[in-house]
Amino acid sequence: MVMQLPMLAVGYWDWWGESTQNVNSFWHWLSLVVLTIVTFKVLWSVYQKNMTVVMQWPAIKTMLLAALGIMLSIFVMMLLAYFGASSPETESSELIALIKGRLGLVTLICTNVVSPIMEELFFRGIVQNFFSRQFNMGLAVTVTNLIFAFSHGYSGANLIGVFVTGCVLSWLTIKTNNLGTAMFGHVLNNWLITVINIFLV
Repeated sequence: MVMQLPMLAVGYWDWWGESTQNVNSFWHWLSLVVLTIVTFKVLWSVYQKNMTVVMQWPAIKTMLLAALGIMLSIFVMMLLAYFGASSPETESSELIALIKGRLGLVTLICTNVVSPIMEELFFRGIVQNFFSRQFNMGLAVTVTNLIFAFSHGYSGANLIGVFVTGCVLSWLTIKTNNLGTAMFGHVLNNWLITVINIFLV
């Protein structure tokens, strides 16, 4: 729940009387900044206590490795969609509508930069690290990414697609011993999926 706090800045605030025509962008930006700082501090303090993998900007070589892994996972997701095993989620349609509206930039930054970074800090930096101390690495990766997939609220083959993407991100973290590589890969994944949803779906 904590890692998703910045998402409160996304969407029209019905309780404040907002609608597509009546939006105060300043408050959405302010809430995004404040909630991101609070969330990061909480996750960072937990991560630092149990840190076994570094977090730094990845080298060009590892960025290319991340890009290749993410493109392969997106290809798997597209294959699942092509063969009718998955369908576009309602949540994706709602996000695309927000991106095309007055909250577009806030939504893009939150879903394609803030959220993936927070998720990697939590899932690969904290959860996977915890399970790797309890089980062997294969089981730790499996359990972590089952939680990762189910936390996204998808079903059926969409769940499989998120699980595959999570496994790629786990592999990148283990391979490079750098959480920054998985963060870069997750950000890239979200941007590519956003572009695909806007222009191809």
